[in-house]
Amino acid sequence: MATIHFILQGKGGVGKSMIAAFLYQAATALGKSVEACDTDPINATLASYEGFTVTRIDVLDESGAIDPLKFDALVERLAYTQCEHVIVDNGASSFVELGNYIRQGDILKLLQEGGADWKGHQILLHTVVTGGQATQDTLNGLTQLAKEFPEQSIVLWLNPYFGRVSVPAAGNKPISEFLSEGYPSIVAAIELPEVKGNYGADLERMLCSHQTFAEADATVCIASKGRLRAYWEKILKDITRVNII
Repeated sequence: MATIHFILQGKGGVGKSMIAAFLYQAATALGKSVEACDTDPINATLASYEGFTVTRIDVLDESGAIDPLKFDALVERLAYTQCEHVIVDNGASSFVELGNYIRQGDILKLLQEGGADWKGHQILLHTVVTGGQATQDTLNGLTQLAKEFPEQSIVLWLNPYFGRVSVPAAGNKPISEFLSEGYPSIVAAIELPEVKGNYGADLERMLCSHQTFAEADATVCIASKGRLRAYWEKILKDITRVNII
């Protein structure tokens, strides 16, 4: 049995592929076998990591439109995986289509129940809520995910890259606690560290180069090593704490 991690959010540019990369590296660091699938038809960021085992699923037809039937290849890959964890990175442009495909075919139930020649798998849906101007859009994505898949476990990632994640209605409650109370399907919440000044520059260079933390560590200056190591230690500690890998 594997744990399949779907990264789903209808807003683009909020850190979905970054989170997919973090999950992949965490699984490796914790000694778990892992593979990934990239279904983003426009920006196949995860597939650009040379250090990862990633299968790119082409979901476009000859006209450049998304062909839902091409997600069949993804399901076959997931069903017969031999790894302990599979990371599925999906783009904002295919968020609606993949969601409809999964829901209409009851795909998650099929993957969880298993078949005659393959074992059932655990499913986790990961989504991102950001600070700044994208807060409401990403909250809408969370709401849509929880509404469409009410019986599925959701892992919430709070990304403060664009500003502190806050909702006026939360009052003095931590945002993760407030959202978890409003969305019972949230089983874990991870708040990414704030990245300011040099920390932000280090992380941005690493992500733009599609490097892992280990690869970046081998190429940057001593001070950058320290900053990236501190960031990664916090991420790995949080992923371990919520027990999703």
